[in-house]
Amino acid sequence: MVFTPYLLGFSLVAFVLCYGLMRRPAWMWYFGWLFFYLIAARFGHIFFSQLIVAENSQQMLFSCIYLAGGLLVWMPAVLWWCGARSKFGRSKDDKTGVSS
Repeated sequence: MVFTPYLLGFSLVAFVLCYGLMRRPAWMWYFGWLFFYLIAARFGHIFFSQLIVAENSQQMLFSCIYLAGGLLVWMPAVLWWCGARSKFGRSKDDKTGVSS
C-alpha cells in the first residue's frame, strides 16, 4: 500500500510517454527535454550526495565513476534528442495542415 502512489504516478508517466511518442506532437519534444533535465538533476544529486558523505578517496573515486557512467548514457541520448526535433509536430513547410 505504501508504493501505490508511486505505481500510479509511474503508470501515468508511462501512458503520457506512450501516447506522445506514438503521435509525436510538438509538446512531446519539450516534455522529452523536461525528462532529460530531471534525469540530469537526479544524476547530479546522487553524485554530490556521494561526494559529501565520502569518507575516503576510494568512495570519491566511485562517485566520479558513477558520474562518468551517467554521462556516457545521458549525453548520446540528449544529442540524439536535439536532432529529432523535425520528427515532432507539424513541419514549417506545412502551414495548411493538409498533406499532399
